[in-house]
Amino acid sequence: MAEMHEVGSLSVERIVDAALVIADTEGISAVSMRRVSSSIGVAAMSLYRHVPSKDALLELMADRVFAELPHPDPGGDWRAEIHTFFLAFHDLLLEHPAVAQTMAEMALAGPELTVRGEEVIACLLAGGLDEPTAAEAITALTWHTVGGALYAIARSNPAHEDRSLRLRTLPVDEFPSVHRVAPFLEVDATQAHFAGALRHLLHGYDPDR
Repeated sequence: MAEMHEVGSLSVERIVDAALVIADTEGISAVSMRRVSSSIGVAAMSLYRHVPSKDALLELMADRVFAELPHPDPGGDWRAEIHTFFLAFHDLLLEHPAVAQTMAEMALAGPELTVRGEEVIACLLAGGLDEPTAAEAITALTWHTVGGALYAIARSNPAHEDRSLRLRTLPVDEFPSVHRVAPFLEVDATQAHFAGALRHLLHGYDPDR
C-alpha cells in the first residue's frame, strides 16, 4: 500500500484526489495512470514513483472513501451499531459507484477498511456470536451491502430499460404472483428494501433467537 506523503509538487494524496474525481464523474473504466497524470499535468511515469500500479491506486481510492465510514462501537448495542454501519456503507457506495465496482472486482485490504472490519467483528463477537458465525455474518452483510449498492446503481442508470414496464406486459394468468407484487417493485424503493432486508439479516444472526 503506497503511503500518503509529499514529494515535490506531486504527492500520493494529489494523485488519489484526481483519480477519485475521474472515477466519480466518468466511471471506473476512465481511471488509468495516463488519464490521471494528464488531469494533473504531469508525465505518466511520474505517477509510478508514488503509486506502483493501477491496482494500488484503486485500493488507495477506495480507502480514501472508506475513511468516511463510521466506527462501530463494540461497547454499544451490537444490532444498532452494525445496522448503522452497513446503512452508511451502502450510502457511501451509492455516492461512489466506482468504489462499489472495485470492491466487486478486487480483494481490498487497506488500513481504513481493515480497521472497520476489526470493529464490525468485535461488535458481532460482543453480541454473542461465536467465531465461525461472526465470520459468516460479516461476509453475508458485506455481500448484501456491495451487491445491493451495485443493483441500485445499475437500476438508476437512465440508459437501462425500466424493469417495471416489462412487468406490466407479462400475462396475468401466467404470472399472477408477479402482478401482485409489481406495484411495490415499480416504486424505486431500493434503499428501503436494502434497509429492511438488512434488519431481517441481522435478526437471523441474533444469538438470542
